[in-house]
Amino acid sequence: TLAPTLLMAAFYFLVTRRNGWFIFFALLAASCKEEIGLLLFMMGLYAALMLRRPRLGGWIMLLALSWSLVAVLGIQNHFAAGNIHWGRYDYLGATPLAKVMALFTQPGLVWQQLQSADAGGYLFRLLWPVGFVALLAPEILLLALPSLAINLLADFPPMHEVYTLIYAAPILPFVMLATVEGIGRVAGCCTSAAFVGARYLMPRRMHQSNQMRHILRPVTLQLLVFVALVGAFIAQWQHGYLPGGGNYEHYTVSDHDRRAAAIMAQIPADAKVSAQDKLDPHVAGRETVYIFPRTDDADTIFVDVTGPAWPIHPSDLHATIEQLLFTDWGVAAGDDGYLLLRKGLPNRTIPRSFYSAFQPPVSAQPPDQPVSIFGEALALLDHQVHVDEHGETVVQLRWKALRHPLTTDYRIYVAFA
Repeated sequence: TLAPTLLMAAFYFLVTRRNGWFIFFALLAASCKEEIGLLLFMMGLYAALMLRRPRLGGWIMLLALSWSLVAVLGIQNHFAAGNIHWGRYDYLGATPLAKVMALFTQPGLVWQQLQSADAGGYLFRLLWPVGFVALLAPEILLLALPSLAINLLADFPPMHEVYTLIYAAPILPFVMLATVEGIGRVAGCCTSAAFVGARYLMPRRMHQSNQMRHILRPVTLQLLVFVALVGAFIAQWQHGYLPGGGNYEHYTVSDHDRRAAAIMAQIPADAKVSAQDKLDPHVAGRETVYIFPRTDDADTIFVDVTGPAWPIHPSDLHATIEQLLFTDWGVAAGDDGYLLLRKGLPNRTIPRSFYSAFQPPVSAQPPDQPVSIFGEALALLDHQVHVDEHGETVVQLRWKALRHPLTTDYRIYVAFA
């Protein structure tokens, strides 16, 4: 998500011929992600063809493409046994070369994938937040072609998402740059022959070019800016993260969050940690960090069973934890739904404090009558159904044991009618 600002700065310094600053921001952008080199390659092509600077453009293309190839085929193969995302393009071929060749030799397969990814809808969702004004500078939009191809050709639906995930981030700078260039381009055309037809709509006394310029330029600019701003405000209202936006969330530090901090303080600085997606940033700063359920050589696992279990299903999370506790993993700590496992510990018992997340507050008034009684063992006191921030349906159930102890290990299934 750092790349958009850096790419816009690099493009600005490229077109203003400030090479030193362009190199500085290009290097920063290229360090963000392996595909950014391909976008810089397109900037080099733009410099060669549109800015009439073939020598500079050639060097940019050579160095940028080389960096992306080294990053994907060299660095990742050496340190991570290859790029973990190749599988999203397996329908194109078994090897990277076969995948690239299929783009040119199997157009039908490519077209089928673009239809499956709803490429037209994807472009619509990219452009309408700027009122489609970016279409006035199509050559700048084309600079995003590598990232567009990477996203739309992936057999992985999350990469086709525009508003809630990160995959569209490298494309957005060029949408914004094209919008700015498009407005400036139309403003410059206000005195050109493109507006000669307007002569027939004006009184004869206004046919003088100076009069037309004074009328058309402010009206055209105001109209374009108005359209772009309306698109931006509607996009913010529906999908934005600022107050009043569709994805806005007001965050507060809860008691649940404070308990997480207490558990994270128990993780050694040199630990190799596998943690869930939302917990990963809080345990970062270590040499080895994985997204759970990947463990590899990890010696510590940190999960929160009360939140989203992505990238696995909550039921799979439960099964995975149980399997780990049957091996050489033990419980180091547990509190309010958080669980800290460490390899080599003998303790297999989850502490009672772990289950506090599933107990109602002391002040909560229990319902007078259970919703349903299951035999003579369990009573369902209450249920709630809501949709979380990822759009997933979450069901919360409150049970009461009618006899103690419960000797049967019950498995609960929820059916939606």
